Amino acid sequence: MQVGPRPFQVELWVTGPLNTLPPNASSAFALPRARGALCIGSAAGCAASSVDFAPNTYRGPLFNQRMACTPSTPLHLLKTCPALECTLGPYTRLSLTLQPSDVPKFQTWIDDASDEAFLSRWSTSPYAEGPKFVADVKARFQFCIDQVGHHHQHTVLHRTQRYQYDCETHEWVGVL
Repeated sequence: MQVGPRPFQVELWVTGPLNTLPPNASSAFALPRARGALCIGSAAGCAASSVDFAPNTYRGPLFNQRMACTPSTPLHLLKTCPALECTLGPYTRLSLTLQPSDVPKFQTWIDDASDEAFLSRWSTSPYAEGPKFVADVKARFQFCIDQVGHHHQHTVLHRTQRYQYDCETHEWVGVL
């Protein structure tokens, strides 16, 4: 995630092997190492910081599943702030190259593929994605197909997807 130099607050928990204990005899699921402890792995090493939730606050959808998942790529913090504009990973690395002759076959795949197929192919952590992930990916691919059909002989979809947090609706809104 890339953000501007503005204040932020952590809204979602970051998971993965650094932040969870593996399943054991007393628990079939991975458990958080310590409430409020957050480790972020990077090429430069492991950075630790403290994060905590206020008592009885909403922790987002599928909180327990998100806590137990193990992403296959470096971890991402998801942040929100009314004045914040951000770029979300791993979406910025989603790339697709289409020739006009490929469009009918790819359009059929998009229309027929199950959510599980999309998650396994395009998500770095399929058990942690929100309910809009598949729809967002399909919309992005549709945009690429439309560009091939209308303007370009060859289109590469490698757009940075930027979002701004809307205080009134409490949702991220795409910025074009």
